[in-house]
This record gives sequence, structure tokens and C-alpha cells, in this order.
Amino acid sequence: MRIVRVAPSLVVVGLSAVLLAGCGGSGSSGVSSYSPPPTLAPTASSSVPAQVESTSDASAQRALAAPEPRTQQQVLRLPVGQVPRQLVGRWSGGIGDRTGEYLIIAEDGSYARGLNGSMPYSQGVIVSQGVNFMTYDTDGTQHVGQWDYTNAAGIEVLGVVFDGDYYSYAR
Repeated sequence: MRIVRVAPSLVVVGLSAVLLAGCGGSGSSGVSSYSPPPTLAPTASSSVPAQVESTSDASAQRALAAPEPRTQQQVLRLPVGQVPRQLVGRWSGGIGDRTGEYLIIAEDGSYARGLNGSMPYSQGVIVSQGVNFMTYDTDGTQHVGQWDYTNAAGIEVLGVVFDGDYYSYAR
């Protein structure tokens, strides 16, 4: 079985030719009582293509089927992290002299910051060059910063500037 799509103008021309020929009748008055079904009558809002198109059943079913959703995700490639050894570990502190936040820095340079007891609000990779660093977050944002590490009688203090805001952490 083949499905054929025809432009409305071709249907009207074809039906007019049949009507003028008298539908092959016996030579009566030449007027036919035939009228096209309502679905064949052209309308101003018709969306039938202007050319004749032929498709097989399988391709017609594929064309009518809903498109499959795209599941391809964009993969964000983060640089290789690099941090001084003394920064690796879990730190507690917050912005200014506040507490209640954490900063976790791994040996591979990956990091996470968040409120204690909550999921991180910022995570990604730190690339440090001396006291200056750049963070590359998993959401695609980048931040510049500086750090200052102090070990005073076994109490480690880490001062960090993230985009102009000062955070102090201890462990």
C-alpha cells in the first residue's frame, strides 16, 4: 500500500475534468450530480504540500511518529587540579569571621564548598600557582582567588579570597 499526498489544486483540476467529461455517462445533459467529499475541497488553511509525494507505509509511520528525545549531554572538561599539599583536607569556617561552612580540598585539586550538613553550593577543581589560584566549577563558572596558609602551634588557619570575599577556615 502506498500513501500519495496531492496538492489541493491538483484535486480540483482532476475533479473538474471528470465533471466536464460527464463522468463517462450515457450522454445525458452533461451535468453531473457528483460533488467532492468535504475532505477533498481546498481550504485557505490547507497544509497539504504543493508537490505530489509518495511514501511507503513504513516511512509514513516513521514520519508520523513522535521524535525521540535527545539525551546527549554536554560534557564539561575541567583542567587537572593542582594544590599545595598543606591545603588538602577538610576545613571549617566561613565568610569573614562566620562559621558554619566547609571547604574540602582533595589531593587531585578537586574541591567542594557548602554549608555544614548540606550539599555543596560550589564544587570543581582548583589550579594553584603560588598563593594565586583559579577555580573551575562543574557549572562552568570560573573564579579567581588567593590563599594564605598559617600553622601556629598545630592550629592550621587558611585565609581564602574568592572573587573579592574573604573566607577564614581552620582545622
